Amino acid sequence: MTPTDPRLPKIPSFIARALPRHHRDHVLGDLAEDYFTHVLPRIGPLRARLWWWWQLVRTIAAEWTAVAQDKAWIRGIHPPTGVVRDIRYTVRGLRRSPLYTGVAVVTLALGIGAPTAVFSVAHQIIIERLPYPEEDRLFRVYGRNDERGFSAMSVSPPNFADLRSLNRSFEALGAYEPGSAVLTGPGDPERLTAGRITPELFPLLGIEPLQGGHFPTEGVLRAEDRRLVLLSHSFYATHFEPGDRVVGTTLTLNGEPFIVRGVLPPGEDVLSWNDVYLPLIPTTTGNRSNNSLFVTGRLRDGVGVAEAQQELNALALRIAEENPAGNMMTATTLQPYRMWVVGEEMPRILTILMGAVVFVLLVACANLTNLLLARASGRSREVAISAALGAGRGTVLRQLLTESTLLAGAGGILGILLTVWSLDLLKTLDPGGIPRLAEVAVNGWVLLFALALTLGTAVVVGVLPALQMSRTPIVEALKQGGRAHTVGGWQGTTRSALVVAQMALSLVLLIGAGLMIRSFLRLQRVETGFATEGRVLFDIELPPSTYGERDAFAGFVERFVEGIEALPPVDAVGAVSVAPMAQRNTNMPILAEGQVLGEGQRTPITEWRFASPGYFRAMGLTLLGGRVWDDMSNEEYRAGVVISQNLAQQLWGDDEPVGKRAFLRGNPALATHVIGVVSDQVDRGLERGSMNMVFYSYGWGLRSPVTFIVHAAAAPATVLAGIRGVLREIDPKLPVSNARTLDEIVSSNTARRSLLTFIFLAFAFVALVLACTGLYGVMAYSVSRRTPEIAVRMALGGLPSGVVRLIVGQGMRWAMVGAGAGIVASVALTRFMEAMLFEVTAFDPTAWYTVTLVLLGTALLSCLVPALRIARLDPVVALREE
Repeated sequence: MTPTDPRLPKIPSFIARALPRHHRDHVLGDLAEDYFTHVLPRIGPLRARLWWWWQLVRTIAAEWTAVAQDKAWIRGIHPPTGVVRDIRYTVRGLRRSPLYTGVAVVTLALGIGAPTAVFSVAHQIIIERLPYPEEDRLFRVYGRNDERGFSAMSVSPPNFADLRSLNRSFEALGAYEPGSAVLTGPGDPERLTAGRITPELFPLLGIEPLQGGHFPTEGVLRAEDRRLVLLSHSFYATHFEPGDRVVGTTLTLNGEPFIVRGVLPPGEDVLSWNDVYLPLIPTTTGNRSNNSLFVTGRLRDGVGVAEAQQELNALALRIAEENPAGNMMTATTLQPYRMWVVGEEMPRILTILMGAVVFVLLVACANLTNLLLARASGRSREVAISAALGAGRGTVLRQLLTESTLLAGAGGILGILLTVWSLDLLKTLDPGGIPRLAEVAVNGWVLLFALALTLGTAVVVGVLPALQMSRTPIVEALKQGGRAHTVGGWQGTTRSALVVAQMALSLVLLIGAGLMIRSFLRLQRVETGFATEGRVLFDIELPPSTYGERDAFAGFVERFVEGIEALPPVDAVGAVSVAPMAQRNTNMPILAEGQVLGEGQRTPITEWRFASPGYFRAMGLTLLGGRVWDDMSNEEYRAGVVISQNLAQQLWGDDEPVGKRAFLRGNPALATHVIGVVSDQVDRGLERGSMNMVFYSYGWGLRSPVTFIVHAAAAPATVLAGIRGVLREIDPKLPVSNARTLDEIVSSNTARRSLLTFIFLAFAFVALVLACTGLYGVMAYSVSRRTPEIAVRMALGGLPSGVVRLIVGQGMRWAMVGAGAGIVASVALTRFMEAMLFEVTAFDPTAWYTVTLVLLGTALLSCLVPALRIARLDPVVALREE
């Protein structure tokens, strides 16, 4: 058996490195042999994994203890015998109380593991530097038009070319344009993501190819260099053997040969966006309304952000005045590159999550402190005997702090393992909305954070019990014999206060989770405007070398749609340039003929799409007035456009919109008229609601890839098999790509909020369990201390129901006080969550009432269990034992 056997539990690299290097493989090999030979066959896979981790931790501890002792002997240094004796004594005591030890360690593992996991994510996203040199000089450059309400839009190629040549604030500007291509050759055709980049982009980001080099700069770029291609590392790894030299080889993309210029390194951000990268050469001529480029720049040394912003704004206004046709960029917006990578929302979300896990840690600390206080009361005679034999107060304090430190250390180790597991789970569940998550790992900073958290927790939970034990009256404790020391007022008040704090902190987390659940339920009830059942979507990339002409493009779409419609289970087929809810920004201004904007009014904004006549039926949209196109001829476009109901209301109010004229992009030269009105639909996400829409005929515009929507009463796999057969008959070189159902698209839109809701709910559940466990422990201990009193009450005629009311009433008073404190704290804290909520206020009464009842109901159960147990007590037996 080898330590690299894939059947073994995965060992994080930082744990493997903890073993001494000189015989690491030997130690892991022995463990692996025992695992497969003796353990796994006898106790099953789950318990075997637990055995594996326990033995691994024990082995690491033993190895480093031996190393430390050896080095101490060499230097003539010996560890303090008192500390060693305290550790041995504490370990023996903990082994005699396995239930107490297990509960304490698991409690601390949850309390330490949750903050460590969130910190590891926050460290990678907020603290860890981006893998680019001098990232503080990197900025994203957006276009802006305040009059039309565009604060950050992509840039057209001619505007980019002018900004790049005229500005003096940036030492380099680079641009990226998303795209796709069809790879043909040996095997089946394959659709690739093929972004286009200017030659300056990767050098200004400090990215160097692993093989080959960058694209030649424009000054030396030859005509044949436009057919160069850079391969992403993921594409290289899946299409070639490791170590293959591919520079100079040929790929056939969209039916044309491209020469491999280089292979890029692995990485995040732009390196992982595409399979391949093609050269982009923007010029100052062309359509300035086609805002398709994402621009990145590196500031020159000594140039401030405000200075660069001022210069670019002046240049943008000058360019717009000199080239007004279709140009919407009149200013610019600069955004730090890190903010663009991370997003504006993630730091706020992580801050809230970090606050939530700190609450979980505090609940865990309060819980363990109560456990230690209860244990300290039971050990009063033991401590008194030690003190009578000459042990000073410092010795007692040291012994008790040693116990809390060992418990915290074991909890910290288990918490780190929990962190590794939770990060793997988070990466599995992530819908793609958490930036840089793939790079998150348990590194040195995370371990240092966990160590600081462990030591701080050991001090926090150990101080109160240690102070109580060190102040134990010797004579009184010895008189108690084997019984626990009577609970004093100070200890009782402290334990009650800890229970109240646990309840308050748990309620804050529960209210946060309740608000997230309410938001998620509201989001799921949003009307999309389209039908999702039985809808299958897929993309077809149409290479411009074959389908670059309008007639060829429209002819393929029509033939393909007709072929699919002939399949038996198909009810409707449509084609559209952008898939529903694809988060693609295609907005443009639009004006009704004769419409005059009042002071402060902005031009209405609409999304636009190319669509086939069958799209509306395939999506389940309702035709509210007029008609749609009969076919996809060019003349049909000139006959007009189809618009959404909400846009018709904005442009013409209650007037009949069919037959009315409108100016596309607010330009009278692009006048058209409305031939039909369809129902509204959600298009940029459920949280954005329905959007204004304008649909052109696909016969007018070329927009590849084309997304097809098929409504069929059959399983998606059956439908797709028939569709591929139709495509092979028309053009066998084209692949069907990105197949999915409309239900999956809608579900993915709620995936990020679903994940955040799950995380909040998990934290709140852990806090609730810990708080109620703490309440149960306090009530059980209190009942055990009051057994003689209760026995006397019952012997004198007291009813069991009265005893239950007495015990439950005491516990519920603490729970009610804690709930009240939690409500007050929630009023102050939950407003920080408002930005994360959807159609729910931070003071939503349903969420507040529900979670408060859940907390009090769970607390009631925690009090009932010890109360019912003591109510069944036989008073004669209890008094005789006393």
